[in-house]
Amino acid sequence: DQIKHYHVAQFDAKKVFGGESVAFIPSVNVRAVLGDNVPVPFMNTMGGSLEGRYFDQQMAFIGFTNSAVMSNILGVGRADLRFKLYRNNFITAIYNYALTTDKVRDFQNWSDKVYDCHGVGLQYTYNSIVGPLCLNVHWSDYTKKVGYYVSIGFDF
Repeated sequence: DQIKHYHVAQFDAKKVFGGESVAFIPSVNVRAVLGDNVPVPFMNTMGGSLEGRYFDQQMAFIGFTNSAVMSNILGVGRADLRFKLYRNNFITAIYNYALTTDKVRDFQNWSDKVYDCHGVGLQYTYNSIVGPLCLNVHWSDYTKKVGYYVSIGFDF
């Protein structure tokens, strides 16, 4: 069996605008795997509330409870709007949008080989002595199901 060669290009950016009481947090993640027959552990994956939860290259996507394999080119844009309710209590409205396809040229004509999906969520966070306690409820047009995610403490 011959080893197939492939390359990966990745770009991530995130910025917080505002302050503690109200913050707008946009982010973008793009990952392209160039090559054929990419081994499954190195394919693009997306889903869940935490990046890298299931695979190192996994992009978080509110609306998918678990991780799903995507095409060779994957881009996720996300916008969080976070409000401080009162001491140590926050609510965050989340929207994300993903595009995925196997070839860059598919974007030129927006062919049927380009798949896109939307996800929305609402997250409550309480900053406790043991770390953040979070609960989010989410939905996407991919799953068409309501899901939830609960976390206690800091993410490692």
